[in-house]
Amino acid sequence: MAMDSSAKVIDGKAIAKQNKDQITTEVSRMREATGVIHGLAVILVGDRKDSATYVRNKKEACESVGINSLEANLAEDSIKEEALNYISGYNDDSLVHGFLVCLRYISRSLTSFSFLRAKYAKVSLISFPI
Repeated sequence: MAMDSSAKVIDGKAIAKQNKDQITTEVSRMREATGVIHGLAVILVGDRKDSATYVRNKKEACESVGINSLEANLAEDSIKEEALNYISGYNDDSLVHGFLVCLRYISRSLTSFSFLRAKYAKVSLISFPI
């Protein structure tokens, strides 16, 4: 079997470290320039272990590069208004610059309201673990 001569072996760990170092440098530069420590807020709905692991890893990644993180844990049977109250609070919090909403299942009404209520300047991601 012939090898494709255009194939290139990459070192994923080295690339990840390089990316992390760049992000750490940029976050530090922005903090020095503005005096602001950026923050990510996470809303985790439900108690799935895989979702909790995903959220924990995102928080650890943020903290490892100098970004603060906040977390709100809601029961799986939480009503939409509970999550939306957190979104509204995070929208108004000057220490939160983006947020992640992690749901166990797809709730059309919650996701549509989440995006409608998210401030334009704050990045939101709705995640649906399968």
